[in-house]
Amino acid sequence: MGDYSLSDEPTEVLVSIEEALPGMRIVDLPEGQSWLGALMFIKTHGAEGGGWSMRRTEGLSSEELLGIVSISAEMLLEKIQYESEDR
Repeated sequence: MGDYSLSDEPTEVLVSIEEALPGMRIVDLPEGQSWLGALMFIKTHGAEGGGWSMRRTEGLSSEELLGIVSISAEMLLEKIQYESEDR
C-alpha cells in the first residue's frame, strides 16, 4: 500500500530533500515567506509496482499534520464536487 514515515525516531536516517528526491521540483513560496516544515505525499514506482510514501520534515507536531491533512481533504472534496457539477 505505502510507506508512511511520520515519526521523529532517532533510528531513522535523515537526508536532505535533494538527496531523497533528486530532480523533484515544486512551486516556490511567496516572496517574504520562508519554510518551517513540509509534509509530502510521494507517488512511487518500483519492481513490485506503484504506491505512495509519506514523509515529513522535522519540527511539525502531530496536531499540525492532522490539521493540514484535514483542511487539504476538505478542499479537495470541494474541488471534486465543483468539477463534477461542471460536467
